[in-house]
Amino acid sequence: MQALLLDYAERRLRLDDRVPEPPEGEVYLRVLECGICGTDRDLAAFAFGAPPASESALILGHEAVAMVERSTNPEFRAGDYVVPSVRRACSGSCASCSAGRRDLCLTGDYRERGIVGLHGYCAEWAVDRAEDLFLVPTRLVDVAVLVEPMSVVEKAYALAARLHLGEARCVVILGAGTVGILAAWAGLQRGWQVSVVSQEPEDSVRGRLLRSEGVTFLNRLPGMVADIVIEACGSAALASAAIGCLRPLGVMIVLGARNEVVQLPFLDLIVGNRILAGSVNAAPDDFRRAIATLGATEPTWLAAMIERRPLYRAVESITSPAGDAIKVVHRLMSYPFRQAICNEVFQGWDFAEQCRTIRRLGYTGIEIAPLTLADDPASISPERRRELVDIMAGEGLEFVGLHWLMVAPKGLHVTTPDLALRARSWLHIATLIDLCGDLGGGKMIFGSPVQRKSTGGSTKAESTFQFVEGFRRAAGHAISRGVSLLMEPLPPHDTDVLNTLEEASGYVASIASPAIQTMYDSHNAVKEVEAHEILVDRYFDIIRHIHVNEMDGRHPGTGDWDFKPVLRTLAKRGYQGWISMEAFDFSAGAEKIAHDSLRYLEAEISKL
Repeated sequence: MQALLLDYAERRLRLDDRVPEPPEGEVYLRVLECGICGTDRDLAAFAFGAPPASESALILGHEAVAMVERSTNPEFRAGDYVVPSVRRACSGSCASCSAGRRDLCLTGDYRERGIVGLHGYCAEWAVDRAEDLFLVPTRLVDVAVLVEPMSVVEKAYALAARLHLGEARCVVILGAGTVGILAAWAGLQRGWQVSVVSQEPEDSVRGRLLRSEGVTFLNRLPGMVADIVIEACGSAALASAAIGCLRPLGVMIVLGARNEVVQLPFLDLIVGNRILAGSVNAAPDDFRRAIATLGATEPTWLAAMIERRPLYRAVESITSPAGDAIKVVHRLMSYPFRQAICNEVFQGWDFAEQCRTIRRLGYTGIEIAPLTLADDPASISPERRRELVDIMAGEGLEFVGLHWLMVAPKGLHVTTPDLALRARSWLHIATLIDLCGDLGGGKMIFGSPVQRKSTGGSTKAESTFQFVEGFRRAAGHAISRGVSLLMEPLPPHDTDVLNTLEEASGYVASIASPAIQTMYDSHNAVKEVEAHEILVDRYFDIIRHIHVNEMDGRHPGTGDWDFKPVLRTLAKRGYQGWISMEAFDFSAGAEKIAHDSLRYLEAEISKL
């Protein structure tokens, strides 16, 4: 496997693709991303750290996001997203380590992944114990690499809360690096007044990011006051000066200062009941609080901190200045696609068992064909809809959306010249928008070739007009329910209405509603003239969903279609939507289709 190695014998940092995979462990992980921080840069300068015993090189990386590949522990299932802790207990099992507080180790004989004595996570695979892993909700995967540094912030604030005898209202943070910005975010979530002091100009990338959320950003200390000061800049001298900002009872938590000799105002500390404390690493509860804090509100601006780079640039990232990049993150798995499956492959199964199996096999999303729920989806009661939501949530699955929209009830047609039938058919779409909204919102993929092709003497142009006008009329309702209606291009042998992504682009533009977009299906794009990856790149801005299947309709891996060019394009463009496996041939059996498809796609993704 490929890994980022710090070679202590040769005194150099290198990327090596000959590193053996780790042996089997309790939880076997496919590492998705690994963040770079100042600790990694200090390690690469051989300022501290050590490889595992009897080895001469250390795999770096302690800020990681991984996907569970397999597990012998029932707490974790294939497809779960996790972040690992860093420190492992000392061999002497001191009182702190024995109590689960490895961050407070009394002997100093601890080991830390990617820092001292244990390999880190900047590698394609890793193993861990269940007790060292923390589950991350799918919706936080994009910022999950920030959990480890946020855990350090959470520990600092927890310590400050224990030491501060009054009511803290104002925090000053020294430094606008990753930890400083996360400390600002966490302070805002607590309802505090937050100020950040840093050397960058006020109109810098960091300054603009912080000010956009109401943080005061300055490059000077005089005149500032604080109940809590968080030192996150690495300067002991600035930390010493910032003690003058503390109100009576104030607390300063030092996270990153160098081992410098400074003068301290002891009398001010005594008279003002001020406290200066150090903090390092984090405890399990701090990791859990970090995940909760990141998930408390939509962390959109935190995601803007992250600059993702391919693994081959890791040495450069550590040894060269970061420039405007706030948080550099390297992808280990070529791209962390969100994988879902269309549930009709499980037709006839109990819905709860469908969800349980889909999640166990490693998918994180489910796309539903309404015909699998009822002969007439409009008849599904509000109680049953809530039950379906609870089942999906209970199994840890996200609802992706609906497809196969027009199959049930039978006889519908949205472009027919029969006015009554056409009205009834579009009313059916309206009821499905409500169903989709009740299940959580998401995408509605309009394929249904038979129910949209020209019929009853209508021309292609007349049928296409009715099709597009129906979407136009449904747009407002879709927006109100948090639903996107996606026009699916289908090959000419299936329908004469909407056959190419180019046509879809024109119709989407003519409607001009954020609720009306399109999607790409590898099987149904078989008659496109240009290479699929070129089309996906060209129309990326209106593609909101992806279906993958072989050209003959079987599940991925059973044919010779090369999915990598399209997947590579999606990764390059930063696609954040779902990749849904849709098969039309169920003869291999639901569980085998689901399992083999996901494993095959993951293998293809790993080659990108």
